[in-house]
Amino acid sequence: MGDPAGIGPEIVVRAFNNAVISESAQLFVIGSSEPLLLAMQQTGIELPILPILGPEQCREEPGIQLLTPPGLSVDKLTQGSISAAAGYAAVNYFESAVNLCLQGQLAAVVTCPIHKEAVQLAG
Repeated sequence: MGDPAGIGPEIVVRAFNNAVISESAQLFVIGSSEPLLLAMQQTGIELPILPILGPEQCREEPGIQLLTPPGLSVDKLTQGSISAAAGYAAVNYFESAVNLCLQGQLAAVVTCPIHKEAVQLAG
């Protein structure tokens, strides 16, 4: 998802709304539902969010299959604001994806933009 307070959630929503992209591979998002719901509201695009616990739970259904790392809360983030919480979440999403790759559960990782200042604030 990249930075949950940045453009990433909108990119995800628009990509999953595009049949050419969403049907090209078994895709899922590592992130949080709150920013995706806000992006859907802002774009007027409605897609179901399908929670999964791991890549093995992916199914061929329309919508955004979403793996949310445990213990992350981004519901209080302000869209467009740079914050340590957004940076922490973005790094956590990316680390989760890399770990799944290292375990052989993913073939590739694509990330949306990550704000470097937010990452620095997160430590």
